[in-house]
Amino acid sequence: MSADTIESLTIGQAREAIERGKEIEKIIGGAPVSPASCSKHEQTFSAPQIIILDRGFVYVGDVTIDADWVTITNARNVRRWGTSKGLGELAKSGPLKDSVLDPAGTVRAPMRALIGLIECEASSWKK
Repeated sequence: MSADTIESLTIGQAREAIERGKEIEKIIGGAPVSPASCSKHEQTFSAPQIIILDRGFVYVGDVTIDADWVTITNARNVRRWGTSKGLGELAKSGPLKDSVLDPAGTVRAPMRALIGLIECEASSWKK
């Protein structure tokens, strides 16, 4: 989707944007954020998260979300899942022998790039 104007969106792109917005609202607490409170609204997750970003980027780490940004500290880029049952298996079991995770430091991405989050089993990621 290009960043030109809302008038250039197809109906399908508009529906997709609305659905993504609804999913993000659920992630950040379900209530729309008013512009006056944007800088104050922040959510930090207690367990590590697998973060799926657009363009195929997948990270795992400690996540904080505010109105405009998702910040991943202690981030690792998931280059190879190494699972037979997808990202859910990786979230539950932690890295397996065939998983490839590259250190990435702190990663910040705009909220518009967030596709999804999968909560990890914290004890499996302390290895």
